[in-house]
Amino acid sequence: MALASRPVSDKMTERLRASAIAAGELEMATVLSADLISRYRQAQRLDEALALAKDQIELGKQVEAGSWTQLLHENERINILVTMGQGRAGGTDPGTA
Repeated sequence: MALASRPVSDKMTERLRASAIAAGELEMATVLSADLISRYRQAQRLDEALALAKDQIELGKQVEAGSWTQLLHENERINILVTMGQGRAGGTDPGTA
């Protein structure tokens, strides 16, 4: 049952995130992004997770997130790249991907 409801909750969270961005509530959009990134990673939807991780980095800059939070966002992006096999060992520098 939980697996069947997951896509519905993802869609709801995606809509909430889009609404938050449209309303200028970027802090909320950042939190919702983190939730979606986690869900996408668990579901092996890595391309979507990576796109959101990149968006989250930009949102963090816009809301002037602290240094540690920005580092956390960047670390999330790099972890996704490594999972995708695009880390330095895979031939791509995660700092440029």
